[in-house]
Amino acid sequence: MSELIGSGDAKEGQIILGDETSQQAISFKLAQAFYSEITGKSEKITEKFTKSFILKIENIEQLHKRIIQSTTQYSVASANASFAVEYQNDSSERFSSIERFKTHAGSKGVPAEEVDINYNFLIILPGTQKPQEYRINIRLISRVVKLEDLREKTEGMPFSVPLWQFDNELTCRASIDFIDITVANAFMSVIKTWNNGLDEVDTNPIIKKVRPYSRYMPALFKYGLLCSGAYYTVRVVDDYFSSPAAHTTAMFILIAYLFNFMLWKLGLFTGRKAESHLNQLYEVSYISFSGADNNLAKQCKAAKRNNTLFSFAYLVGTFLVGVLASGVANFLFKS
Repeated sequence: MSELIGSGDAKEGQIILGDETSQQAISFKLAQAFYSEITGKSEKITEKFTKSFILKIENIEQLHKRIIQSTTQYSVASANASFAVEYQNDSSERFSSIERFKTHAGSKGVPAEEVDINYNFLIILPGTQKPQEYRINIRLISRVVKLEDLREKTEGMPFSVPLWQFDNELTCRASIDFIDITVANAFMSVIKTWNNGLDEVDTNPIIKKVRPYSRYMPALFKYGLLCSGAYYTVRVVDDYFSSPAAHTTAMFILIAYLFNFMLWKLGLFTGRKAESHLNQLYEVSYISFSGADNNLAKQCKAAKRNNTLFSFAYLVGTFLVGVLASGVANFLFKS
């Protein structure tokens, strides 16, 4: 049986066709073409990106021009492109040219959720005669639309969903079905360079460090206030029991219990509120094709500012309550 094997006698970029004694060297491109023609199969490479971007129609146009320009080095027998946009209300539109896409993509009046771009090229490479098919798919995702829909669905739940964890989920996925890996890598390099040039949205580094600990805040706040209450209670024990009596003991136990219980409940409340607000602080990555997209993005940015202020307000407020608990304890136990 014939097989493809490597050989030290073959020139660089060539392989030996046949057994080990064969001297029929062919290029790797031809070997790939033979494989595809015999099996009818193509290979596929995929890249995923998590960059938080602001995607505009001009960016799509720039990507289109770069991909078309990258094909000028090849003999292209056929080429076509299509652009599809999915919207927040589950509707979608499909365009057969970049011109129609530029004209109509921003006129729907509904925030765009996903953009799906497809290219299909038939390329004749040097040394080959039969055109080879290359299919490129690029999917771009609006994180804002996805997470705002998720927020609405989980709004009535008794727990808080940490939306910031979705910052690491993909916002762009590119895949290429290919015959020749060199051509596919060239296309993928164009897509990577384009993605790196998109406007990026970033989050305050302090918030990034604090967010992973949001789940510990209810326990931290409630036990922190409980410990401070217990400390202040112990400090007044000697003064309160200077003349111990049954009535005095009962009153002390009741007041101490209520005082510390209220601090515990207050800490639990503020901790859950701080956790909830921190969990909403995700990076606002979105598609900006129309006023509807920009309005949704503005709402999310305003909500992000408010959540930041409220989360730190609950943190500072809980600390102040712990400090002021000393004066409250003195007032309650000595009155």
